[in-house]
Amino acid sequence: MDKEQRVLKTPIFQDRPRYTDEVSTVASPLRVYLAHNFSASSFLKDQVVPALRERNVIVCSTWIYQEEANGNEQYWAIRCLEEVCRCDVFIIFAEQVGTVPGRGKYVEFGYALARNKPVIVIGDKLDCIFYHYPQIMKVATLKDALDILQLR
Repeated sequence: MDKEQRVLKTPIFQDRPRYTDEVSTVASPLRVYLAHNFSASSFLKDQVVPALRERNVIVCSTWIYQEEANGNEQYWAIRCLEEVCRCDVFIIFAEQVGTVPGRGKYVEFGYALARNKPVIVIGDKLDCIFYHYPQIMKVATLKDALDILQLR
């Protein structure tokens, strides 16, 4: 069985339990997926990931650590959607960094909505109609999003 067939046959991930077992009182760390355009990876690595780690939040989006897809576009497409499946909260940044718009982030965003993931949109540029979907939390800044995550 090739990799694509194996991914398509993986079980659908349900929301992770917030506790390790019935006896434990220690909450498992929150897993967040970060969606942005590719040019923002340095911003995410240098500013966003450290702020989340300070709050014991795991960033499960590994695309931010890659330079390019380098001919592995199918691998990264599959991997990113698997990571969206595994997140507890999906964060998408409305503004773009650089001149190349993010297109993949909208696929990931739609996938997160279809999976009923809590979604936080960060930024003032709310020009995507789906940013106004009922389950979406809209905030102006990263700090506002971090405040929401602390409440979960």
